[in-house]
Amino acid sequence: MSDPHSPWQGRSDDGPVQKGHYPGTDASSQPSSSGTVGGSPVHPSYGRQAPPDQLFSGPSPQYGGPDYGNAPLPAEQPTKTRNTIGIIALVVAILGAILSVVPGAAIIGWILLPFGFILGIVGLFMSGKPRGTSVAAIIVSIVGTLMAIVFFIAVVGSAFDDAFGTDVTVSQFDSESAAEPAVPAGSNGSGEVGTRNNPSAMGDVLSNGTWEVVVNSFTRNATDQVLAANMFNDPPPAGSQYALVNITATYLGADSGHAETLRAAFVTDSGNVIRSHDHSAVVPEPLGGELYTGASATGNIDFAIPEGESGLLRLELGTFGDEVFVVVE
Repeated sequence: MSDPHSPWQGRSDDGPVQKGHYPGTDASSQPSSSGTVGGSPVHPSYGRQAPPDQLFSGPSPQYGGPDYGNAPLPAEQPTKTRNTIGIIALVVAILGAILSVVPGAAIIGWILLPFGFILGIVGLFMSGKPRGTSVAAIIVSIVGTLMAIVFFIAVVGSAFDDAFGTDVTVSQFDSESAAEPAVPAGSNGSGEVGTRNNPSAMGDVLSNGTWEVVVNSFTRNATDQVLAANMFNDPPPAGSQYALVNITATYLGADSGHAETLRAAFVTDSGNVIRSHDHSAVVPEPLGGELYTGASATGNIDFAIPEGESGLLRLELGTFGDEVFVVVE
């Protein structure tokens, strides 16, 4: 049992250690209350000066402890950003594309689409912002604009047909009896007459409410008649011949109309369309003239059709009139 009043406490390898004295040190090297020995820091656990190469140099086998002096700073985490303009542009473009093909709301979509495109361009050039939403907005705006154009053409075309186009009715003519009741050309059902698959016949009365037309005759080889009508007429192309179709047209509309607005074409069995103006020539007794309500005109229309090629006559009753097919041979 140790004596607390004894000048010796504990032992060392070199003998007893005197209280208040550290082996291997003199009075100048004893630790002070400030933790230094001779002006140099000492290790707090051992009470003697630490070697210079181990001061604040991290963990060592002799002193241990973490390395605080040379520890690397934590990496700075990148800040996540959003392209708000690009997001708004994408939303506007999607709404515009959807509304641009909705009847009654299409005008709103047509307004939104250019706004979405412009906002997408602005968002694309914003520095340090993601560009994905801006690119998507630009693409959606372009696609939506193409959809809007197609929709506009379809709507306008339908409205144009409703305003100017009229159905053609066919009153089939029977030489042995009176004309049969009128049948809408191209209508569905067993009474479908006037289409390419079921054409009307010469002598049938074709009417659309503005014009009433009857095909009187068809002359397949009328080359001599056409060339004799005017000395400056060119001969038909090689392998073709001039044909003449004789028509009587009666104007039923208001005020007056011109018979020249009636258009005709010869559609071959193979599907080729030959119009009267493809090889123009001065025609004997041409169909034409201005007619008032109830007036009629009779005249010829010419075609340069291939020799031996059969087909059907296609009539268009007026500038915006529907077409009807007639058997002429």
